[in-house]
Amino acid sequence: MMDATDALESLSTLLTSLSESPYSLELHAKHIQLASLPELADQFEDATQLMTNFYAATDEVWLPFLQRKIGRLGILDDFESAEVPLSVNLDDVSVETILDVLESFRKAANEYLSIPILQKEIKLFILLHASFVAGSSNPDLEPLLGEDAVRSSIASAASRGLPHLTQGHILWDLQITWELSRLEEKPQNSHQRDVLKARVESLHLERLNQPHSTHDETLQSYSSFVSAYYGSEEYEERLVSASKLRTKAARAWDRREPYELALGNPPSLDAYQSYIMSEQRSKPPYALLLNALYDRVTNDFASRRWQALLNGSHSQSVDEWENALRSVWCSYIDFARQDDEELREMMVIQKAIRSVPGCGEVWSRYIRAIERYEDDMDHEMEDFQRDTAADVYAKALSTSLVQKSVEHIIPLVLAKAGYEKRRLTSQEDFEALVKTLEDGLSLVRNASSEGDQRLRLEKFLTGVFMTLETPLTDRALSLWQSTAKHYKTSFLAWSKYSEFLIAQREYTRARALFKDVSYKSIDWPEAIWQLWMEFEHLYGSVEDIEHCLEKVNSLSAKLEKKRAQEAVEIQQAWIDASRLVAEPANTVPPVVTGTESTATMSVEGHSAQKRKADGPSDPEVSSKRVKLDDKPVIKRDREKSTVFVSGLVSGVTEGDLRTLFKDCGKVREVKITELDKSVVATVEFIDRESVPPALTKDKKQLQGREIAVHLAWQSTLYVTNFPETTDDAAIRKLFGDHGEIFDVRWPSKKYKSTRRFCYVQYTSPSAATSALSLHEYDAGPGRTLTVYISNPERKQERSDASANAREIYVAGLSKSANEKDLRKLFEPFGAINSIRLLLDDAGNAKGFAFVEFESKETANAALSANNQELKRRRIAVTLADTRVQSRQREEASVSQARRSRTLRVMNLPPGTQEGLLQQTLEKYATISRIEVFHKKNEATVELTSVPEAGRLLLTPEPIIFGGRELQLIEDDLSASAQKSSGPMFVPRGAAGRPRAGIGSKKNIKAASKQTSSGTVGSSAPIASSGKGQDDFRRMLNSST
Repeated sequence: MMDATDALESLSTLLTSLSESPYSLELHAKHIQLASLPELADQFEDATQLMTNFYAATDEVWLPFLQRKIGRLGILDDFESAEVPLSVNLDDVSVETILDVLESFRKAANEYLSIPILQKEIKLFILLHASFVAGSSNPDLEPLLGEDAVRSSIASAASRGLPHLTQGHILWDLQITWELSRLEEKPQNSHQRDVLKARVESLHLERLNQPHSTHDETLQSYSSFVSAYYGSEEYEERLVSASKLRTKAARAWDRREPYELALGNPPSLDAYQSYIMSEQRSKPPYALLLNALYDRVTNDFASRRWQALLNGSHSQSVDEWENALRSVWCSYIDFARQDDEELREMMVIQKAIRSVPGCGEVWSRYIRAIERYEDDMDHEMEDFQRDTAADVYAKALSTSLVQKSVEHIIPLVLAKAGYEKRRLTSQEDFEALVKTLEDGLSLVRNASSEGDQRLRLEKFLTGVFMTLETPLTDRALSLWQSTAKHYKTSFLAWSKYSEFLIAQREYTRARALFKDVSYKSIDWPEAIWQLWMEFEHLYGSVEDIEHCLEKVNSLSAKLEKKRAQEAVEIQQAWIDASRLVAEPANTVPPVVTGTESTATMSVEGHSAQKRKADGPSDPEVSSKRVKLDDKPVIKRDREKSTVFVSGLVSGVTEGDLRTLFKDCGKVREVKITELDKSVVATVEFIDRESVPPALTKDKKQLQGREIAVHLAWQSTLYVTNFPETTDDAAIRKLFGDHGEIFDVRWPSKKYKSTRRFCYVQYTSPSAATSALSLHEYDAGPGRTLTVYISNPERKQERSDASANAREIYVAGLSKSANEKDLRKLFEPFGAINSIRLLLDDAGNAKGFAFVEFESKETANAALSANNQELKRRRIAVTLADTRVQSRQREEASVSQARRSRTLRVMNLPPGTQEGLLQQTLEKYATISRIEVFHKKNEATVELTSVPEAGRLLLTPEPIIFGGRELQLIEDDLSASAQKSSGPMFVPRGAAGRPRAGIGSKKNIKAASKQTSSGTVGSSAPIASSGKGQDDFRRMLNSST
């Protein structure tokens, strides 16, 4: 806590900085935080007003400011929650003070859509009106606080928020409650009562005709109103009419409810975009709802940007929200323009430039809107027509924000230059246009040492020079000469310069340029050499051609030698690094043949024993399977044979990438993916020896843009120990702050429903490194995230054969038990891989847990903890596998019930992840298990009950997954599959082991008898003939 002197000194420093950078949102956040201290309480309103002069503010800023304003009226802070109606002595308050408060609310409501602000405004009007009616002697307040004035103000505030489908009812409830109270006060049979009764009925019917989440409550309110104010003979007729009116709106809400639920808390950008796209596909779009959706997302993201600033989050996190906000505002403006409402578009633009004043795309849209409407100005548009294109351009630059980014400078400059070019009438206009572009070029080159790699302004200015009646060739030539000089290493700059010389038939100068640039260090020398050879073949003599070819061959040889040396160095560095990260794995005992062997799956700094696949129990057989002429069996090794390519231009083809990497080795597969912000690709080679030379392509040019090439695993994280409720959206939100995510891979839960890990792959290694800061991140009560770089040198194929034998089930736990308690109890028995303690909604233990050890021996030893006391509770400890066997026997007797709750999902996108599909479907119903059949792009889904299956099957809205609408049908297993008494998904090794105790021998015989007479699809062969899950999966595939 700083003292008053330090606070004042800090305030003075901040104010000085703000005077120099008034559009620094970070400085405004610090200013308001500082002014919130008790020592500077008198500075808070000034700090807020200063910020709102430059930026739109969110609830976090406006609500405390408005509360202080309300306090000047003698109203307590908790007036909204007071149980007893309050009253204010308005005779002690001036009209100017009330006007100042109301003006503050008006300004706040015009910034973002805020239900809390609108709610506070309505409650304030209700309180002020009640106080005015109770006995104010000031007649000057009648225009402000009289019944008609207050009714209009309440209606205006409520109407702003009513399109919010899930929270609009908060405002409507306040409005209708106040109107009903006014109605009750009117004399019986009076004209005022009749008018107000009609108004209340109209409000109900209008609300019933709107889609929202509280239709039932609204209908109940209308029923009570009709019952109280109309005769019984009219009740049924009015209710039937209202019910019919409600039906269409209720259906509209039902269609939107899944999207509202998908928004979550807090909502993600993807969820908002999906919702908005759905509304835009409607014919015609529901403009009122779409406007409200855009208002909601801009308010939400602006609030999160502000919170990131207040919390001192790293700049990348703040920038992520800033970029998301800019993207949404641009989309909002484009929608408003398509809606053909000029006034609406200009209002949205005005809000946008106050929300994201550093966005060049928003300013460019403002300039084009001015141009579009300046010849069609009406009375309502006059306030927006006072700005000219030049005024807007100057305002944008005055923020000193646009100049920080090339991608914001260029759209702004192009918008102004385009405006001026379309209005060229004189030499003076022409020179002004050229100055705009030349100033823009200076801004671009000052903003970044790399400048604009696409040379957009240079191309535009060249077009201006060359499309005149008398082309200004010398000025265009001078432009490209200076451009090539500035972008010394840019292939595109030199190629454009040479192309212009050739177009002007300056062959001698073009040849001299090629000779000169061939010796320069540029980002794509091969392309320049190719242009030189093409030029000489067209325009050169034999001597010129031979000289060119000789030089190109010589330079190519030198370049290949240099790259070969680089490849050797990179390969050696890669091998050294691989050895370094693999060293910890050397402490693991060597793998032995036979059933006791285990496979190890590891990540950087972390290792965990993983289950091995089903295999023969005979050591000799096992030995034969792993050896072939003393050479290991060669398998496809994607992780070590794949490079990741980012920074690609839109429209790049597989052929382009194959050509780029053709000299590195044989390419097996190329996959190109277009993300929201970039285009990336994975290139898999036939063998891993091709990877080191492929890495030399890093920072090379492809179609005029520098690309990045790295090993795929270097940008991949292994993430575990998050809550079981964590889904794909939550992981993307948490890790998305550190960089653009390429993919999140989830494990299948068909073998173990509690598996809780995933792989997060970024588009760059730097983003993955940054995200390592989330290691030990607090993920909830008793949980901290584990985050490591995925290490393919120590990761083997995932298998699930033996994990049950290494896992114990602990029951009877106290609600206060936590993971540390369990680790302390069981670590003395041996090394623990993982502990899964299931928690309830309150974060307390549900009473049971699973503990997985590194070996069967330690798990068996841990059984001695059975009946021990832990936190005053006797616990039960058994092998987890016994529960699986028990569950299998139970499921064998209810196979018909299983089929009745199983659905088939069709039209899946290729490469569907079972874990991700399960997350999607769990938003609609409770899922037990899922099995995906990739060749058919289908899956079978087992629900927890028949009602849940019906709920999923009868979902009114289409379920979209991976951009496809899923098709759900009842599963129709073949006769062979229906005869199976086993479950749809049989855990490996879950059957076939004899039970201990009386009757075990009998059970074995029964199993053997069943094997001899069972069908292909029965579970008995799994138990006694050595067949496993793969056999059952093949059977199920054949039956479909």
